[in-house]
Amino acid sequence: MIDQRLFHSALTAAERQTERLESGVVTELAREVVRRLAEHPKRAMMSDHHATPAEIETLVKALLSDRHAAASDMLTGLQADGVTLSEVYVGYITGAARRLGELWDNDEVGFLQVTLATSRLTAIICGLKKVFYDREGSPQRRALFAACPGESHVMGVSMAADLFRREGWEIDLEIGQTHDDLLMAQHLGGYPVIGLSASSDAMILPLARFVRAARLLTPGALIFVAGEITHLHADIAATVGADGVLNDPVTALDQIRQALAMN
Repeated sequence: MIDQRLFHSALTAAERQTERLESGVVTELAREVVRRLAEHPKRAMMSDHHATPAEIETLVKALLSDRHAAASDMLTGLQADGVTLSEVYVGYITGAARRLGELWDNDEVGFLQVTLATSRLTAIICGLKKVFYDREGSPQRRALFAACPGESHVMGVSMAADLFRREGWEIDLEIGQTHDDLLMAQHLGGYPVIGLSASSDAMILPLARFVRAARLLTPGALIFVAGEITHLHADIAATVGADGVLNDPVTALDQIRQALAMN
């Protein structure tokens, strides 16, 4: 079932993020949600027979309604009626995202409406995080460390990867990857921890895009931001939607252990 505490917490975080970012960045994030969900890798492997067009329209209306929890309540009801998590995620949620994209492309809904609806979709998926963890098992000492797409300063993240490996962690290091390639690495690896390194203001949009997309593909993952950008913007985690910042590799070890224990 959807955890209402996680749902409302994620929704509040998304609203604050929208307030912090420029409208052009917010538009990109909304498009990222629509595209990422509508093109979910598992969608082609599953029939939509459990999600009728009428049900998708009802869900979209709920996402656009005045009540924050309308869509969440609808999906909770479907689960109570026996609809599986996979059907909810791949059938209903991705179907609603695809329909939202069509409405947006046809100018039948506006920017503010889509921003609200995609924030609610992201919050619903975050609300399912505990269910995903139950299915995937306990997090292991595995992590994906990466330079943010477009980032050229890579020494810090490489050093951090080496330090974690010496402490017995399984670390996959990705440098010079595109947005889509890095997301595919996370999707295939299913890493419980992601560390993203960035050095400048130019990385705010790439960071926010990746964090938003990763939340959709692997809801249970903890995402941290590291690098010079954490010194330039003390609130960078909230701005891009991450779980926290890592200021140095030594304290990062304990910080991530504690976050995994609490997650």
